Amino acid sequence: MMDAKLTILPLTVAYIEDIIPLVYAMHEETGDMVLGETDKEALRAFYLNHLSSGGMGLMALDGDRVIGFISFNILPRPYHELPYGFTLHFYVEPDYRATRIGGELSRSAQKIVEKAGIRTLEFLVTPKAKLIEKWKRRGWSVRYVVMRKEL
Repeated sequence: MMDAKLTILPLTVAYIEDIIPLVYAMHEETGDMVLGETDKEALRAFYLNHLSSGGMGLMALDGDRVIGFISFNILPRPYHELPYGFTLHFYVEPDYRATRIGGELSRSAQKIVEKAGIRTLEFLVTPKAKLIEKWKRRGWSVRYVVMRKEL
């Protein structure tokens, strides 16, 4: 880890290439999906579409190197009149987790969503008890449990 000051900036199209390795690392760490070399183009297209169609994101930088990011949307809630914020991807490199930059990314995203008049922000988390307890201590609650079966 460098000694440079960590900063948070809006995620822009210019940084898509910088977050792709972080998306790969996130999925490798969680074990929920194996991404291959051919998935890079799909991720580029996904983030280009996300950022150009109203999706939002923030990135954490150590100097000029992206070391973490969060991407999110404001979505309509089916059968309910109030929209909500939903986090698509959220990752911080392991060496930077003790710096609390992940909390800063989360709080910054919450402020953006709240400023838009949204009262809730949700995200999926891997079912690791330690991780769930960490987020519960920070005021988050478990709302859904997602069950999955490989076919």
